[in-house]
Amino acid sequence: MSLPKPEPREVLQICVNNAERTHIGWVNSYFLDEEFHYSEIFTGKTAIGISIPPLSARRKGYAAEAWLLFIDYLRANGAGDIYTQTWSGNERLLGLAKKTGFTECNRYKGIREVRGETYDALTLILTK
Repeated sequence: MSLPKPEPREVLQICVNNAERTHIGWVNSYFLDEEFHYSEIFTGKTAIGISIPPLSARRKGYAAEAWLLFIDYLRANGAGDIYTQTWSGNERLLGLAKKTGFTECNRYKGIREVRGETYDALTLILTK
């Protein structure tokens, strides 16, 4: 009798490969429905996110490396199309998404407020 295959992990921690194994953030996945809203059930649309809080860990390539490794992990575990979501003023994530092959596939205008400014909610799909 074989054991059932475990479900893919939804969150993976990001650690620097140094002697201390310094934790700098995480990548995560979630599902989207047909209107690109969060869904608790698998819909065929898997979205990913990333967070690297320490400013000292940014702009060193860690985000792109972790992002691409996580995409490979999800695909190896059955994910099809990969999406990500953000707001139109999030230049860091938009730069990472563009660099790694994502393009915009949905926009809800003027529904996100960040620090008192109104932005569009964006969904991007991996096209590479």
